[in-house]
Amino acid sequence: MLYPFTVYFYVNKEDNSLHRRLEYGLTQALKDGSLAALFYESSLMDELKKHFNLQSASVHQIGNPLIKSKKQLETVTQLQTELLKHLNYSPAR
Repeated sequence: MLYPFTVYFYVNKEDNSLHRRLEYGLTQALKDGSLAALFYESSLMDELKKHFNLQSASVHQIGNPLIKSKKQLETVTQLQTELLKHLNYSPAR
């Protein structure tokens, strides 16, 4: 199953500086590809590749009613699709 979900960082609500810095840094890292590179070159990805054989898998998408923004849903779906490709999943044609 492919379930769109998001990950949040929680900071002290009075620490606006940290909030802005985290948001800026993560946005930039996502845009320039460094966040993906860090993730896909990690030992976690090596372990996932060892234990998951997705070449013959069927993927079914289900909705997440907590994601209200179309743009956010598109971004999450794009990132999940990229992850599946890195895990050698290719949908049956």
